[in-house]
Formats: sequence, structure tokens, C-alpha cells
Amino acid sequence: MTGKVKDVALNYFLSSATVSLLNSDSTLVSLQITDAYGVFNFSKIKRSVPHHIIISSVGYRSKVIDLKPDKNKDFLDLGTVIMEATTIGLKEVSIGVEPVTMNGDTLEFNSSAFKLDSNAVLDDWLRKIPNVTVWNDGQITVNGREIKSLLVNGKNFFGSDFKIATQNLPKNVIQTIQVYKKDENKLNPLDSTMEMNIKLKKGLNSGFFGKISAGGGTNGRYEGEGNVNGYTKKIQISLAAAANNTNKIANDLQTLLANSTFKSGRTDLSYQSNFMLPGDNKTNTLGVNFKYDFVEFPTFDNKNTLSISQFYQKRISYQTALIDAITNRNTQDAIFQKSSENAESNKASNTTTLNYDFVKYENSVSLQSSFANLSDDINSQSRVKSINSQGDMVSASNADYLQNSTQKEFSLFLRYAYSPSSFDHKMKKWKMEPFYITYSNNHINTNSFSNLKTSFLSDIDGSAANFDRNRSFEEDLSDQKIDLKVDNILKLLSGKETYFIRADFLNSVKLEQATRTDFVQDKQNDVYVDNKYLSNKTKRKILNSLYGINLSKSFGKRLTDRFDRNLAFNFGGSFNAIKYDNTSLKQFQNLQRNYLSFIPNASVQWFDNVFGKRKISAGVEMKVDINIPQLEQLAPLPDSTRFYYLRIGNPRVTAEKIQQIALSYSYEDLNTKNTFAYDLKGEIKFSNNKIIDSVFLTPDGRQLVYATNGPSYRSFNGSFEIRKAVKFNYADLKFQAFGNLSKDFIPNFVNNQFVINQNLATNIGVSAGYGFKDMIVFDLRENISYYQFKQPYFDAAFNGTTFTHTLSMNYKVSKKMFFNTNINFNDNRSSGINPNVFTIWNAYLSKRFLKRDNCELKFSALDILRQNKNLINRIEANRFITSSRNALQQYFLVSLSYYPRNFGKKR
Repeated sequence: MTGKVKDVALNYFLSSATVSLLNSDSTLVSLQITDAYGVFNFSKIKRSVPHHIIISSVGYRSKVIDLKPDKNKDFLDLGTVIMEATTIGLKEVSIGVEPVTMNGDTLEFNSSAFKLDSNAVLDDWLRKIPNVTVWNDGQITVNGREIKSLLVNGKNFFGSDFKIATQNLPKNVIQTIQVYKKDENKLNPLDSTMEMNIKLKKGLNSGFFGKISAGGGTNGRYEGEGNVNGYTKKIQISLAAAANNTNKIANDLQTLLANSTFKSGRTDLSYQSNFMLPGDNKTNTLGVNFKYDFVEFPTFDNKNTLSISQFYQKRISYQTALIDAITNRNTQDAIFQKSSENAESNKASNTTTLNYDFVKYENSVSLQSSFANLSDDINSQSRVKSINSQGDMVSASNADYLQNSTQKEFSLFLRYAYSPSSFDHKMKKWKMEPFYITYSNNHINTNSFSNLKTSFLSDIDGSAANFDRNRSFEEDLSDQKIDLKVDNILKLLSGKETYFIRADFLNSVKLEQATRTDFVQDKQNDVYVDNKYLSNKTKRKILNSLYGINLSKSFGKRLTDRFDRNLAFNFGGSFNAIKYDNTSLKQFQNLQRNYLSFIPNASVQWFDNVFGKRKISAGVEMKVDINIPQLEQLAPLPDSTRFYYLRIGNPRVTAEKIQQIALSYSYEDLNTKNTFAYDLKGEIKFSNNKIIDSVFLTPDGRQLVYATNGPSYRSFNGSFEIRKAVKFNYADLKFQAFGNLSKDFIPNFVNNQFVINQNLATNIGVSAGYGFKDMIVFDLRENISYYQFKQPYFDAAFNGTTFTHTLSMNYKVSKKMFFNTNINFNDNRSSGINPNVFTIWNAYLSKRFLKRDNCELKFSALDILRQNKNLINRIEANRFITSSRNALQQYFLVSLSYYPRNFGKKR
């Protein structure tokens, strides 16, 4: 079906008119926005059933057209639909509530036009709207364009996670959903994102919601969660707590809130017992957040918000591990290292954060501050044996380690930005050019005490060593940084607009300071004696200054309501001056160095936006990174207790320069409800003076390492992401595919021989989600990871492949009963190691009670097949390492949850 919308009086085709296609029961089937020629098209309409369409546009009377069933016609052309302006004095015609309207540049969905269950939430409504897609990860797209931010009455709703709003807010408190374009950069209209605002009904803009849950199960497993969230016109406050020994880890308050929402019928794969987490873990968490909006309805240029949060976490972990490592020594020999480890750790963190955002027309101020107290207690034991290729033991070591440490962290970030409109008034001159200035301050104070009892025996030369060493240290680290950027510096200096080229000024100054005091004692004849060699005090100061100019030129072409194309060139350079100063009680660590570099940069960006059809962006960027060597590379204090890895210094190491070239291409289909989008990215890095390691391997498996500069470093990285959605009458299908590939050529020296380590890592994932009505949802995820290590000089190669297949199903047994299950199949295969194959099968059955469905009884069966294993493979330089650790296994759990909810004023 097709047609054109026109204002005959003005002889003008109406672009951006809203055309809604509805069933006979007024259920919205599809919607479209007319193009620049007033044209709309609907495909795959069932002509055997009646439909009607509603056409609306701002300033015009809405028009209803009934479409009668006609099986003999496959295509219907409505021709030109005439719209009448509202100023014409005609008799009003009532057509009920329009499901979709276009109010200026804002697309609005009206709540009253959609019929849902009385306990439905915003997420249920969004899934009913054609052209709106809610993806498996919670992301939302409208007409193919991704929603970057979701607001409620113009404000973030308890953080930035969409699920807190979409899966808690009931549909009956919502008046409209608004979708519009948000300009991120006033100077570049193409730099825009899509934003969604949920407008609540009058008198219903306050309320509270939350969850209280407790459960117990087999093997002493337990879970407890609770949170309550309240909001008014200006205030949002949250309190949450959790305790469990089932490997459910929440590292921030947002995770707790996003995964305890009211939305029923689904189990979120992102927050369940983590069977891949090593060890037996007990976690206690407490968080609180308070937010106050001084402006009741904030806008883009009028905002005044203060938020304060507190988050506490204590985690106790018990871990055991068996580790196998293969180290290449030369072309004929290798060292095989077998280790066993036991560790108990007790970590606690308590963090307070404060954020303040102020925007008033052209001025904006942002302040972010945090203070954290952290503690870490560790008790570990390790046993190591090294064997040569002939199976003979060449060395062995034992270690018992205790550590108690505390850390205090403080951070402050302050930003002021001035961003005026292009003109003050047509009778006034240009304003001050846009600029921003930022100040950041980070400070970390660490106090630590440790005791190490260790021994080493070499079967090659018969050497042996034993240590009982106490070490305590205090370290103060701080850095302060000021960044300044002034736009269009040429116009600011000359007072006239420069249309040929644009120049922006950049300046950055960073001061890093560090003070560390080490006090070391060794036990001799049952008495601890000062170790004057390792006891030390160092002070480090690094002043890093950057001054640069960025030149830009853009070429664009725009036709109103049809297309917008832009080609932008950016190029410039900066002078980077670094002053390094280190003082120490050890004479050889007194270092002073100065580095001066010129850092060029350039980029080309292409945008092609055909309104209502597609959006394409592509770019290439070139830049250079400068990294200077640190004290541990220049002049460390070698620690004799590190038997298998001893690092010494090299004062001849110079700063490395790494060049980068980045490519990107993205495509968005904006023309159809069956959305399609993809992104491609690639990056190349190379350097001829990268800081690398020179390793000397001894026959008994020890490594002596020092830093040096080496040539031939190369790195290639690429990634892609594809999204496709198809909506049917009663079902939807969502498809996602992603992947990345990295190929690194890392140079180093092994026994004075220059070698190139070749590392290859690839990961490809595919997910498909299918939903039929509200009854059943399937989620299939496939993931393949492959890694490879090659060292051609030593004729050594290792590789491994990991296959992961995950299938989850959420089935609505009845209106108040839900069954969820997920199966995760893992297949790990590596060189020289037997395949490790295991399946984790979880199942959940939940029943909702009470009139408002806010009480839930849930039965959970985790790792039903009792096959979980924890195997980790990794590559370190010329070593291939495989570790097997203890992990969570089968348990069953029963839990009871209550969802307190109240929205709006009580009757």
C-alpha cells in the first residue's frame, strides 16, 4: 500500500507526517513518517482482514481512512491524500486517541492507544510498538537508530541503565513516549544522537518501588537481596543490599538495581551465578544513592543536579589452583613448570562519590569527586617444580605469603565549558568562542605489610636459597592535570570569521608525583635483621606538557528534509615536553631525563544521511603515542626472593613512539521497521623503538629480564557488529553478530637472540532472539574463540580453541507462572592438553502471587549435570600457561521475593 500526503491549498507535499496502520480492533500494526515528497509505503499487509490508517501532522486535522478486505488485490494505491489545516472552520470529527503523532521534530507514542495487561510495564509497551526494537542486551532502537539515553520527565531515572525504567515503571502511569534528536555539538549538527523521554501523567510523578528477596539451598548456599527506590518531582533515592555465596557479584549499585526489577518472566543471563569465577566466594554489598534536581524539568540548556552515593563491598574468597606452564628455552629444549597454589583473600572497599552538574544556557559546570577506603588481606601458599624435556627435575621452590594492606583513594574532576549559539542576536556581534577547561586531581595512599617464607633448590648447579622476609612500605601517588581547549582561535585573535579554515588551540599540563618508603627485614638466627639493600626511599616527579593546534575544514551539502552530507578534514600537531626526575637513597636510582617530541595527528570523516532512508559514516584517523620508561625498567632494585623471574635495570632505554591508524565505517537503515545496522572498525599500530624485554633463560627454568628498545613491533586489530530485527504480526526476531581479531608481532630478545613472538586472537559471537507474543522467548548465543602463539626461531607453536553454546528459554506457563532455563556448553581445546568439555544447565520455576503480581516464589536448579570446571589458558611472552581452579558447582535453591510498589498519590 502506498500514498502521498498533500496540502492542496498551499500545493505542498507534507513531509514528516505520521501515518499509523491499525487493525480493526485499533491495535497498531505499523507506522511511518512520510518522506520529503509526502510518500508513505506499507508492505506485506493482509488484504483479507480490515484495517484503517490515521494520518496526522502538526497544524492539520487528522484523517482516518478505512481499508476494506479485498483478497483480489495484492497492492493498494491510495493516491494523494488531502489534508486540511486546523484553521479551517469545519465541524470537529472525533477519531479517538491517535497512537502516534509527530510533534515538530518529536515522535510521540500515546499510552491510551495501546491495550496491555494491568500489571504491564514500560518494557511490555515498547515491545508492542512497531519500528521499536528492544534488543537482547536491553538496548533500544527506533526506526533503526540506537537510543543513546533514556529519560523520565527529562531526567535520568536512577542512573543510566535503561532497564531500571523500562522494567519497573507501570504502563498506566505513562502519558507518552517521546523520541527526538539530541544535538551533542552545537557547531556540528551531524554530531547528534537519539534520545527517548518518558513523560509521566500529571499527579503520578512520584512513587516508590523495590525488591526484597531471601533464599536458601543445598550445600549451604544462600542469597539475600533487597532494595527500595523512591522518587518525587525533584528527588531520587535508592538503598540496596545483597549477600550471597553463589558467585553473584555486583560491583556497583547500578548492577543491583538493574537486576532486581519488577519485570517478570525472564532470567537475565548477565546476572546469575558465575560458574567461571574461580574459587568459593562470599560477598556482602551495601549501597545508597541520593539525587536532587534543583530544576524540576531539566532541559538541554537548563540543568542543576546533585547526586551523592555510597557503596560498600566485602568479598572473601578461597582458591586452589593447579598450573602448567611451558617456557621455550631454545630450538631443542623447553622447560615444563608445574605449580600448585592455595589462597585465601579478604577484600573490602567503601567508596563515596559526589557528582554535580550545572547547565545554564551557554555555561556548564561539572564536578565529580570520590573517596575510597580499601583493605586487602591475603594468605597464600605455592609449590613449584620445573622439569626439562627429558623429564628430569631441574629446580623447585616453595613459598608461604601473608599480606595486610590498606589504601585510600581520592579523585576530583572539575570542568567548565562555554558553548554559545552561533549568534547572540542578529543586531549583535559574535560572542566569545567556545572553550572548555578541566582540572583533575588523583591521590592514592597505600600502606602494606607482608611476610614471605620461601625456598629454592636448583638440581643443575646445586644452589639453594631460603628467605624469611618482612616487608612494609608506604606509597603516596598523586597527579594533577589541567586541560584547555579554545575553539576557532583564528577568529578570536582577528575578530573576524575565517571561512577557509578553522583552528582550535589545545593545551595540557600534567604533574605526577610519587613518594615510596620501603623497610625490609630478613630473619637470621631467629632474629629479623634490617636489609639495607632493599630498604629504600624514592621520590619521583614527572611534568608532562602538551601544546598543539588542530586545523579543520569541512565541506557539506544539505537539502531540507532530504539529505545531509559532510566531509571533514582535521590535521594538526602538538609539542610534547616531558621532564622526569627521580631521587633515591640508592645512587644509581637518581635519574634526571628530558624528552621532547612532536606529535602529529590527522583524520578524515565522511557523513551521508538520507532522511528516513539510511545513515552512513566513515572515517580514518592517524595519531602517535609517546610512552617513557619507568623506574622499574631503568633502575629497579632486584629482589632475590623472586627466584623464577628477576628484573634488572637498563638506563639506556629511551621513550617509545607508537604510530596508529584507525579506520571505521557504520551503516544504519532508517527506512523500515525491519531494522538493519552494522559497524566495522580496524586499527594498525607499529613502532621501531618499542620498549620490550630481553630475557635470559637459565637451564633450571629461571628468567633474568631487562628492558630495551626493539624494532619491528606491529599490531593489527579489527572488529565488526551486525544487528538485524524482523517483526511479524505476533512475533519478533532479533539477530546480532560480532567479532574481533588481533594479530600482534611482538619483538623481544631470548638468550641474546632477537625473536618475534606472533600472537593471534579471534572471537566471533552470534546471538538470535525469538519471541512469540508474551508466551515464549528463545535466546541462542554462539561464541568461538581461537588463539595462537608462534615463535618461528624456536620452532614453537601453541594454539587453543574455545567453543561456547548457550541456549536460554523463557516460557510463560500461565499468567502468573514462568519457567526459565539456560544451557551453556563449553569445549576447550589446547595444544598438548586433553580437551576439556563440560555443560552447565540451569533451570528456574517462578510463581507470582497477589493481585498486583508483586510476590514471587522461585525454585532454582544450578549446574544440574554437575559438570562445571574452571580451566584458563593464557600466553605470556614465550610462555604458554594453563590453570585449573576450584569453582562453584551444583546446588538447588528456593527463594521468596516481594516487590513493594506504589506510583502516584493514594486515593
